[in-house]
Amino acid sequence: MQKLWRRYAGLLGKSQLASVPGGHAKADADRWHSQSRRVTTSAFGSYSGCRQYREDIARAQEAAGAQAIIIEKLPNFCGRDEFIEAMTDRVRAAMAELSPAKQSGAGHPQAEHSGAGHLKAEQLIFTAHSIPVNMADASPYVRQLEEASARVAAACGMSNWTLVYQSRSGPPTQPWLSPDVCEYLREQHAAGVQSVVICPIGFISDHMEVLYDLDTEARALCDQLGLKMVRAGTAGAHPKLVSMVCDMLLHAPTTEILAHCEPGCCPAPQRPSGPAAQVSG
Repeated sequence: MQKLWRRYAGLLGKSQLASVPGGHAKADADRWHSQSRRVTTSAFGSYSGCRQYREDIARAQEAAGAQAIIIEKLPNFCGRDEFIEAMTDRVRAAMAELSPAKQSGAGHPQAEHSGAGHLKAEQLIFTAHSIPVNMADASPYVRQLEEASARVAAACGMSNWTLVYQSRSGPPTQPWLSPDVCEYLREQHAAGVQSVVICPIGFISDHMEVLYDLDTEARALCDQLGLKMVRAGTAGAHPKLVSMVCDMLLHAPTTEILAHCEPGCCPAPQRPSGPAAQVSG
């Protein structure tokens, strides 16, 4: 059995585990050998994007009495060539949207081209979900985002790129990764930038945080500023991503559900002690 799990999509619970052969009673568990491989929809490593999934699955197994089911987690896939190629295709399509020919209907594009022949925006802005700084410091999250963004930018012939964040939550007293995408757009417009492509590399599908934070809030800000912006698509159902998932389910190495990718990786963030904890709790 293979499933893609998103923590808030209703697939992660004892009722689902109980419905698996071997998941609803010990007699069935003894009679059926049930094994499940799970690929989470976060490409990048962090407590929220990896280890917390493992802990949630283990708790669901215990609550359902389904410890006999073997559940393995597939690795994060931000370094897979298929993911990088899918995001490169999405960015190239967005860059083409900024060409004067595309906007005006003229027959001959006049936008600047890279040496590889790709249309260029003035700046390529990658976004990812902001997380608490202490969580980021204990995980490979920022490093993996920067590495993936650099590979996509290079493949698109873009040297002027940056990584920003969006969708932060939590108390304002708690440091989260920054800058925020809208704050960054204001700064770049003030500095004279007139056109950008935004690539939500940290998100696999066009869910609410992409549709609202970028297609609604960031879009409204760019319209207000007169800043030309095209939002690149997420990987979504790109054929290369679908092929990658199939290959991972069949061939990728797995780890037991409570195992760690590497010793001590991505521990749960700890609340600070003292007065600050009372303010932010």
